[in-house]
Amino acid sequence: MAKKKTEVVVKSVVDESPLVELVLAIGQKVDGVKLATDQYDTAEHDVFKEDKRPKKKVQKPSGVKDLAGKDTLVTTHEEVNRIGLPLQKLIVNRRVAFMNVGAMEIDCKAKSDSDKKLLAMVKKSREDNKLKYRSKEIAKRMMSELQCASLWYSEDVEKGYWGEIAPNSTKRLRMRIMSPLLGDELLPVFNGLGDLVYFGRKYKTTKDITGIEITTEVIKSASEEVEHIDIYTSTHVYKFEAVDAGWLMTSKVAHAYGKIPIIYYPQDRPEWADVQSVITRLETMLSNFADTNDYNGSPILVAKGVIKGFSDKGERGKVMVLEGEKSDVRYVTWDQAPESIKLEIETSLDLIYTLSQTPNISFKEMKGLGAAPSGVAFDRILMDAHLAAQNKLDDTYGECAQRELNFLKSACVAINTSLTQSKNLQMTPVFTLFRIDDQRDGIDNANAAFGGGIASLRTAVKLAGLTDNDEEEVLAITTAADTLGNDVGNVV
Repeated sequence: MAKKKTEVVVKSVVDESPLVELVLAIGQKVDGVKLATDQYDTAEHDVFKEDKRPKKKVQKPSGVKDLAGKDTLVTTHEEVNRIGLPLQKLIVNRRVAFMNVGAMEIDCKAKSDSDKKLLAMVKKSREDNKLKYRSKEIAKRMMSELQCASLWYSEDVEKGYWGEIAPNSTKRLRMRIMSPLLGDELLPVFNGLGDLVYFGRKYKTTKDITGIEITTEVIKSASEEVEHIDIYTSTHVYKFEAVDAGWLMTSKVAHAYGKIPIIYYPQDRPEWADVQSVITRLETMLSNFADTNDYNGSPILVAKGVIKGFSDKGERGKVMVLEGEKSDVRYVTWDQAPESIKLEIETSLDLIYTLSQTPNISFKEMKGLGAAPSGVAFDRILMDAHLAAQNKLDDTYGECAQRELNFLKSACVAINTSLTQSKNLQMTPVFTLFRIDDQRDGIDNANAAFGGGIASLRTAVKLAGLTDNDEEEVLAITTAADTLGNDVGNVV
């Protein structure tokens, strides 16, 4: 669930100068962003930090003798093994894969010519901005960084870009992704009803030296960073720059979208939050085990008495010469410790996958299934992953996908005002979860339904899923049947 929005009463701002202070003061900040991004980045895990996992203190002979003729010892620090596991990324990647957001379809009953053109404009805007791929990035950033937003804006294009949909329009929509790891501090402001009324984006850039004479002073200051904050409302886009006296407004641009051109994707906790402690324990345990192997993995030879001589390296039938009746040589063996460690490692991995509702689909696990299960069997095996993905779609992400469609409708009407009559056209996002495609299931079901008389040929062809053009396939089947003199039954 998204973090509960702070209820504030926001009045209209006539003088723009207090706008920055307003957004900075009550903009909704998400706690834990830095912690989440560090956990997502394997190199930032505790196991790699020396204050969390210090080097090992070891005493070694210094090579200097004391007064008694014995070697003196010196304390040194040896590096330890540090094994980090990218399990947070694996959890996020598999959740997004099962959500299958790139395959989102739009459910819309477009009846009039105006409705069809508006739907075509929305689809073209999504396709031209590569939403099939960028939607996955948005979902990943939302789950790992806890904040993400898409900024929509317009740019000039030549007439003809929209074709017959909007032949006279010279604007098109573009989209940019914003998130903490991309250098953006996101500051949404909600009113008492939970509606987004202002959205702030705080960021830094280097000084703009375009068109400025290059001097020594300009070169020295070229790397200096300038702080900015952009504020979006339902009518304007304000841009401010930090100066010594406070904030200087550098531009104020009106837009005709009718809505704030921002789709904001928040999340309370990262996707792996419930299993983070287990991941940390597993990394520590594997690192400790690696240290133990370094010390004990190679055979340790213990001798009692005096060793007079060894066989040469590589010599067959090796002989060791001992002196004294009680002389003895044997290897130190390690019999029991690995079993308990192996059990804890396996248990920890099982808990991580199970409690995060992430399928363990490694080659080793899939090989253990034996003969390839059917698509239906895979659906049952992956049921937990499907439930987690559907829950995410039913929550913040699905709500934001609906907001995106609502904004695109409004923006497309602003670009092509002849479609104003269709501004209330209902569009709904439709998601299909990822599943193993097994054509055998579809064919068997289609045969059973058609043969049992409960489905027409057209329905059976669609159920089989072997073609994208059901009408052509039905025509081909009926034509072949007529040629052979066969009766294919009810087509409709």
